[in-house]
Amino acid sequence: MLILIITVIMCCVKTNSVCLDFCDCSKVLSNKKLVSNQFDFNESQQSLHSLVSVENGSNSVSFPDSSTVILQICEMNFEFGNLNLEWIKHLVLTENNFTTVPEFISAFKSVDMVDLSRNKIKYLEESSFTTLNLTLLNISKNFITSLSNISYGLNTLINLDISYNNVENIDYVIDFPNLQYLNLSANNMKVLNADFLNNLILLQHLDVSRNKLTSIAPIQLQNLINLLIGDNDYLGKTRDIFYVGNGRKIQTLDASRIGLQQVPAILTHSIKYLILKKNLIRSINSGDLDSYPLLNTLDLSSNNIKFIEEDSLGRLEFLSVLYLTNNQLEEIPRSLPEKLKVLHLDINKIGVIRKKDLQGLSELRVLFLNDNNVSVINEGVFSELTSLVSLDLSRNPIIDLETGIFAGPPSLEVLHLASVNILPTDNTSFPFSTPESLVKLNLSSSPGLVHQFLMDTATLMAAKRLQELDLTGGNLKFIRQDLQFFLPQLKSLHINGNELSPSQINWLKSWLCAQNQNDEVDNSTHIEFLNISTSTSSAIKSKQFKSEARSFTDLDVNGNKLTNRNINDVGFNVNEGYQITSKFSQALFSPYNKYSASNHDENEIMKVVPLKLNTSSSEFSVYENGKTYFYIRLIFYVVLTVVTVYYLFALYQYFIRIEIQDTEVTNLSTISDIW
Repeated sequence: MLILIITVIMCCVKTNSVCLDFCDCSKVLSNKKLVSNQFDFNESQQSLHSLVSVENGSNSVSFPDSSTVILQICEMNFEFGNLNLEWIKHLVLTENNFTTVPEFISAFKSVDMVDLSRNKIKYLEESSFTTLNLTLLNISKNFITSLSNISYGLNTLINLDISYNNVENIDYVIDFPNLQYLNLSANNMKVLNADFLNNLILLQHLDVSRNKLTSIAPIQLQNLINLLIGDNDYLGKTRDIFYVGNGRKIQTLDASRIGLQQVPAILTHSIKYLILKKNLIRSINSGDLDSYPLLNTLDLSSNNIKFIEEDSLGRLEFLSVLYLTNNQLEEIPRSLPEKLKVLHLDINKIGVIRKKDLQGLSELRVLFLNDNNVSVINEGVFSELTSLVSLDLSRNPIIDLETGIFAGPPSLEVLHLASVNILPTDNTSFPFSTPESLVKLNLSSSPGLVHQFLMDTATLMAAKRLQELDLTGGNLKFIRQDLQFFLPQLKSLHINGNELSPSQINWLKSWLCAQNQNDEVDNSTHIEFLNISTSTSSAIKSKQFKSEARSFTDLDVNGNKLTNRNINDVGFNVNEGYQITSKFSQALFSPYNKYSASNHDENEIMKVVPLKLNTSSSEFSVYENGKTYFYIRLIFYVVLTVVTVYYLFALYQYFIRIEIQDTEVTNLSTISDIW
């Protein structure tokens, strides 16, 4: 027993000594203080909940996190003065039918974000926010007509959202010395008087889209980066739509859907991302883009462009992403920039792809030519595209694809040939004879190509990296049994819309399941068997696909729809530039207000750089790291093992002694022997 007590004492002493080496005792005290604060925090939550609930049964209060409160109340005369509200940083008061800013907001003195969106507020008073130090204010989707009193008490404001109101004109100076994000979209403004912006010296993002603007006065903001003026139907009547005075830092200009008939001129050369979608532009002439020498991304989608003059795009030496989707082009534009990486020519009227059309594009990685009128592809067209990663030629009336037509790109990983009904020939060679890097192959609704691919043993042997294969609508009645030996990396096989027997479907399932068991299963790997009614799949739209992802262990047997998967751009981010759309402004404010009712589609935004709230975490560990804790446990287990072995040995010795004593007693002489 004494030895056991000594051992326990030694263990405690060793543990404490290690702790002194790795721990900061002040943190232990802080941890105790944290427990006390946690108790106060819970008590404050309960008090606030009791106050709101007692006043009216229809009220509600919720706490999404430790610093946010969402109040749904019917009255505006609450008294919060007796409660501890210092822990509240974000106050959300959406959809409360408030007609004015409630006075009880002044009780939340520590709050730095207020969301009053989706109410019925008509005007703002001077004293609405004077007692607060706000960094974000969201008053979107109300009925505000004037902003004359909004500047009072908002010297610390960084982000202001006034979108979806009834503001008509701003003819007074707004003083926000720290404002960086201003959203004035979806109002009734007809003229943007730049004088009211002069005091916004730190403003970086300005959104005046979805208004009724007919003109924009000269903008003198030296720090402005993103300017959104889209969805102003009357703004594009003249090519000189506005004059950017000292705004020499502007990088993004979104002028979509404003009725432009020509590329707008601008007196600043800093713009890198120009969005001109859904306008009325019919031609691009030489010199139209000379105002944008640093242009990186140009989006001219959904216009009526029929003609692009030679060298009009070639002058843009830094252009890497070009969108010409959904226009009236009959041929590929000539003299494209040499540094181009992404080229969208889908949904046009291109009939022939000539070898000279793609010369000099050695850095091109993604090429979309789907949904055109392509019937002829000249030999050697893709020979100079040495960096090509993804190619889409789907839904074109291609007559014939010669063997080796895709020779040239050494790293082609994604190939889409959906709905390409080539003429039947005796040639059983697949047109892509060197698919060593191929990861995704889409042959849906292309029976001829499906037949060629499955019959070309040489191509199958070379396609060892293939992970996803789409044979939808291939008129298949059987699939060769040795396919599993040719495609050892296959994770996803689409065979809906065929006439395969149940036995073949079963061995395909068994093959993919067995193959998945041989792989390491991680968080991105999953198996899913879908059984939906037999039908031919519709054309699969291009999306992103990354070769390193291992989420392609799905077998679509009878269905026409699989889970969303990114299958377009392997190893390359198509969205390398900005794609600022009409929903860009809402995304600017989302990092501040993640509980706002305003939703936005993140897929429509390629790059947004909003500020983020800096919130310090109050959680920490007593030990500096897990390694220290591991050493302490190791020492404890070693000591425990030694003690256990010692006592087992002692117990063994005890039983040995008992047995010896019994033996000695049995060997004593009896009484009869003594006599």
